[in-house]
Amino acid sequence: HTRYISVTGVQTCALPISAIERVNKIHAQVKGLMPDGNPYVANEPELLRWVHLGEVTSFLNGYQWLSTQPLNGAEANTYTLEMASIGQRLGADPLPTDATSSHEALKQFLPQLKFDARTQEILHVIESYPVDLWDMPFMKLVIQASFHILPDWALAMLGKPLASDWEKHFVRQALRIASAPVQAALDIDGVAAHAKRRALAEQFN
Repeated sequence: HTRYISVTGVQTCALPISAIERVNKIHAQVKGLMPDGNPYVANEPELLRWVHLGEVTSFLNGYQWLSTQPLNGAEANTYTLEMASIGQRLGADPLPTDATSSHEALKQFLPQLKFDARTQEILHVIESYPVDLWDMPFMKLVIQASFHILPDWALAMLGKPLASDWEKHFVRQALRIASAPVQAALDIDGVAAHAKRRALAEQFN
């Protein structure tokens, strides 16, 4: 799934389609029972819709919050539209095709959501993610930023207070500085860099 996210987020055509097909095959085999005894299958359209909306809105929120050059409204809508075409290939339907509608569609799931013991366990795993002592300050910034980009209703469900504007500003600036070496490396040899080079090569062939 990590490879699926990376290739569908920045590439087009054959490579992401093969990743989508691989994920579809995996989803078809994942089934079981919820704690309340109700059955579930991973390729159920409404479940896929929830996952898709969560991913797309979170990725967009993260980019807009941390980037020094955030997308304008039209660019954010284009991203949402392109990701909707991918989500539909996975079986999630219907999907919104603009950023505002995507956020509103996610909120419509609120009556179905609950914060239970399993959610608390996952939250604990995230907040205590094991890293080397040297990497701990950076990881703490990443985790703080992750909560800062969540919508208010999600923070309320998790029992997390709203951060002050000063705290958000500090975390954003510190994470930008700390991420600069990583971003420089990704600009040269990251998935997006390879995709851009391939797109340019196809353009001139």
